[in-house]
Formats: sequence, structure tokens, C-alpha cells
Amino acid sequence: MNASKEPRSNKDKENLIVYNSSSDQADFLKIEALSDFLQAGDLLVVNDAATLPSSHIAETLKGELFELRLASAVTENTWKAIAMGSGNWHNTTESRGLPPEFKIGDRILIDGKLNAKISEVSFANRFLTIEFESQMTEIWTELLKNGKPIQYSYLEEDLNLNEFQTVFASQPWAIEMPSAGRPLSWNLLQNLLKKGVKIATLTHAAGISSTGLAELDALLPLPERSDISQKTVDLVRETKARNRKIVAVGTTVVRALEGRFYSHGELKSGVEITDLRIHNEFELNVVDALLSGLHDPSESHFELMRAFASEESLKAVFNEAEKRQFLCHEFGDSILVFKQ
Repeated sequence: MNASKEPRSNKDKENLIVYNSSSDQADFLKIEALSDFLQAGDLLVVNDAATLPSSHIAETLKGELFELRLASAVTENTWKAIAMGSGNWHNTTESRGLPPEFKIGDRILIDGKLNAKISEVSFANRFLTIEFESQMTEIWTELLKNGKPIQYSYLEEDLNLNEFQTVFASQPWAIEMPSAGRPLSWNLLQNLLKKGVKIATLTHAAGISSTGLAELDALLPLPERSDISQKTVDLVRETKARNRKIVAVGTTVVRALEGRFYSHGELKSGVEITDLRIHNEFELNVVDALLSGLHDPSESHFELMRAFASEESLKAVFNEAEKRQFLCHEFGDSILVFKQ
């Protein structure tokens, strides 16, 4: 399936697949038709995490330059990060060379401003834990000022950070864009609200989607933190009590809600980290439908989608979408899947 080489100028004209697992029915429409498949009282839950400039130029004490991609925050000063080798974002991650050799205790300079110490090294020097040697205010000031958003090799041009934000973007937590929410324009949201569909938010730190190393990619998604408000918890409970549908906008929302339920046996508010992996045998307790982008079967996003529909059904629908020239990946088209 082809990838979109740039964001479309008119979100309301993007494509939408609606697939009902129970009836094995697939409709191929425009995103503006989304409101036709949701009912008054249904709850749309979106991820309001803003995308960070997670790509940075780093340098070893030997003067070796490499791209460092922040992957997840461990503490205020400690981050998991991915070191990328030769090449640049125009190259696919798997075609990038290996990064420099690191040892625990090595120091690196990030964006020419921030000093950090490497405290863990694994996966052929690609997966690092780094500890910044600055105060939090300075760290965030320099990271936000000097970093760039992670680009994708299928893009034609280097996009600015604003292109990686959804209309909900709020807390700067996302390593990569929570892209399922990108096609939701203000016009579409207004139509949903007029119909009586409710909208709730949570913040989930959408993580890195690819490292370029198959063994490391197999571990994705990494543990991610989420912040769920009591208001959202109450709206989910009320919607469930009325037998209306909970529609997650993106795999990150599914992971946040189901991870919280898995940990406590019920949905609870607050900030927590989940390492839950959702697959075809996972029993969904909270979410009834998923709005997502079109993802390759090799990706963790597709693995999660198998909790809503069988692999064979999804592949058949995606094959038909390819014939209709639907587009995949972060700036591509969407699918709404109702679970069985």
C-alpha cells in the first residue's frame, strides 16, 4: 500500500474504511462519513499528547556525529533513546548504518548544548539509556529549541513540528504523532457533537514506531505513560452503563484504557505507566471500536488491531484498500473497526 508523501491539504476529503467484525462488512468512504457510523451517546476518546521534537544531533567525545532519537522518559533527567547510524531520514530505518560504539559511562553532547552520560547500552549500540547532566528547565529549553520531529522516509520534504500535531495537542508527551487523531478536523468534530457523540481526552506518550533493528522493533511498543482524568473515567463509565460504544482514536488510546483496566480490574484516573501488549487473544474490556491509520501487518499497531478483527479479515480489507489507492502510515487514510 502506498504512503502519503505529504499531509493532505483538506482533511475532510481523506478516505475512511468502516469495518464491522461481526458482519464482515467493509465500507469504503470519506472521513466525513464517520458521524454516520456513530450514535448519540457514543464516546470518542482522543489522545491529546503534543508531539515532541524527538530527533537530535549528538556527538561523542571522539567527535563522531549521529542522530539520537528520544524514545521514552524514565525520570525527569533519564531517557531511553535510539542511536541511528549513517544516512538520514530519507533512508528507511532498517537501511541506516550502525551508530558509533558506546560504553557505559561514556558522555555525549546533544544539540551542541546538553551533556549526557550513557548508563545502559544494548542491541548493537542502538538502544541507550542516557542521563542528562543539567537541570530540568535547561533540558527542556534546549530540547524544544534545537530538536526536530522524527521524519519518515516516505515523505518528500522535511516537515515542521506543526505538521505533526493534532487539533487536540496539549501536553508535550508524544515521541511521535498520535496520528489516528490527525484526520479529525474541527468541522468533523462539530458534526459529531451535533449528533450527540461525546468526546473525552487522555494523554498517552505515544512512542517510537521503528528503530531499524528487527530484534529491537519486536519489543515495541516500549512501556509508555498515560494520564487519565477523573472526568474521562466518569464519561467512560456512564457510556458503558448506557450500553453505548467507546471508540478509541488510535492504538495509544486503546493501550491507555485497557492497560489501566488490566492493572486494576477497573478504570482509574491518574498517571501510570503500562507495558501491556495487546494482541489477537487479548480480551478487550473497555474499548468497542478503534479508529486508526492503515498500518503494515509487520507493525505493532497491526498486532493490536487483531484484538478487534482477525488477521485474515484485516488483510483482506487492506488489500481492497490498496486496489482503491488508499494511503497508509501516519499521513494516510483511516479505518474504523468495530470489534466482534
